[in-house]
Amino acid sequence: MGTLYGVSVGAGDYELLTLKAVGIIKKCRVIAAPRKSNERSVALSIAEKAVDLSQKEIVFLDFSMNALHDVSCVERIFPYLENEDVAMLCLGDVSIYSTFSYVAEAAAKHGFNIEICAGVTSFCAAAAAALRGWRSKSL
Repeated sequence: MGTLYGVSVGAGDYELLTLKAVGIIKKCRVIAAPRKSNERSVALSIAEKAVDLSQKEIVFLDFSMNALHDVSCVERIFPYLENEDVAMLCLGDVSIYSTFSYVAEAAAKHGFNIEICAGVTSFCAAAAAALRGWRSKSL
């Protein structure tokens, strides 16, 4: 039985992916990429700038932002989890305002292992960006 990894891909800049996130994405053959109803996956577009995904199987999860529909959409990755690890990419951090919370809950109810890979949140990235160029002045 595989593990479902919730992989935080940061706040929009692929350079904000953690080393742990890059390692998990490299190790997993199957990548679950959330998107909103057939639109492009922003999380996937960030990850593919940091990791070669050409040999990966990408499973798109079309989220409608309706919890009942979204849980059934997640069941598409269960057959993969029977035999291997799956990395689900999420913007920002998977533990803050993320679809991963109910994906993980549904997967755990089916007995799959869950691991969370923390990421750089948008508010931390924004704080760092606000300080860019700042220089301390001598008194």
